[in-house]
Amino acid sequence: MRKKDAPSSSSSKQKKPPLHPTVSGSSSHSQRVRKKKSKWWVHYEDTSDPDVARCSHCDVLIGFKGTNGTTPLRNHAQRCKKCPANLDLKQKLIDFELKTITKEDGSTEIVNVPKLRDFDQEFTRKALARMIIVDELPFMFVEREGFRYFCKAINPAFVMPSRATVTRDCYKLFIEERKKLQDCFRGLSSRICLTTDTWTSGQNLSYMCLITHFIDENWKLHKKIINFCPIASHSGEIIGRPVGKCLNEWRIKRILTVTMDNASSHDLPIQYFKRRMNHHQTSVLNGDYLHMRCVAHILNLVVRDGLKDLDSSIVKIRGSVRYVRYSPARLQKFKACAHE
Repeated sequence: MRKKDAPSSSSSKQKKPPLHPTVSGSSSHSQRVRKKKSKWWVHYEDTSDPDVARCSHCDVLIGFKGTNGTTPLRNHAQRCKKCPANLDLKQKLIDFELKTITKEDGSTEIVNVPKLRDFDQEFTRKALARMIIVDELPFMFVEREGFRYFCKAINPAFVMPSRATVTRDCYKLFIEERKKLQDCFRGLSSRICLTTDTWTSGQNLSYMCLITHFIDENWKLHKKIINFCPIASHSGEIIGRPVGKCLNEWRIKRILTVTMDNASSHDLPIQYFKRRMNHHQTSVLNGDYLHMRCVAHILNLVVRDGLKDLDSSIVKIRGSVRYVRYSPARLQKFKACAHE
C-alpha cells in the first residue's frame, strides 16, 4: 500500500500561539507573566519583589521563592489571626463589669455594664495556678473528683490540666511575677525596708524569710517576699550570707532600715549590711539607725520576764488542763461539774 504524500510544509505548518503571553512593551528576554491559580492569592497583594507577597489582613510580608511554591502563603493564611476565615465564630459569653459613670450634675455612679467575652484556656489555667499559690493548695488538688466535677459544671470547655502541668504553670507564673517585681525595683525612686525572721519547724529544720516593704509612686505600701530558704543555724554570719546573696540577685542597694529580732546574734548581719551600703555609698546617716528591733519580739521578752514571778501558778494551770484533756471521760466529767 502506498503511503499518502505528506502535505506541503507551507500549508500544514501553522504557527502555534505562545504558552504565556509576554508583557506588552517589554523585550523578548523580559520575565513572562504567569496566571495565579492558587486559591490562597485572594489573601495577598503583589509587591515590588516578585518573590514576596503582602498579607492583605495583617500587612506581613511572606516570601515564596524556591520549590515550595505557595506553601508559605497557605501556612500564613491558615494561622493569621486577622483572616476572616480564622476568626472565632463561637457564641460569646455575657459578663458584667463595674464602670464609673459621670452624670450631668457632676456626680458619679458605679453601674454594672454587660459585655461579651470569649473563653480563654490559657487565662483560665493561669487563674488556676494563682489559686493554687494563694490558697496554698497541693498540686494534686486539680485531680480530685469533686473539683473536676465543679469545673465541668461551670464551663465544660475548660480542659483540666494534670498536677504536673499545674506545677509548670505555677513556676511560670512565679517567673513572670519575679520579672515584674525586678522591673519595679529597678524604677523605684523610694528606699526599701527589709524584714527578716528565722524559725525552726517541727522537723527541726531552720528557715529564713526575707520581706521587702516599699512605697510606690502612688503612695501605696507594698509588702513582697523575695526569699524563703533553709539555713543551717540562727547565727549572724549564716543569716547575713544568704540575705546578701538575695539582695545581689534582686539588685537592691538603696535600703532604709532592716527589722530583725532584738538579739545579740543579729549584730553581725547588721554590720554586714552597713559595710555593704557604705561600699555602694547608699547608707543614710552612716547606717546608725539601720537596725530596727522588732516590737513584737520586745513585747514577748517583756511578758516572759513579767511572768517569772507567776511561774508556779502557770505550771499548776497547765497541769490541770493537761489532766482534763488526757481522756474523753475526764473531759466529760469536767463539763458535768462546770454545768452544775
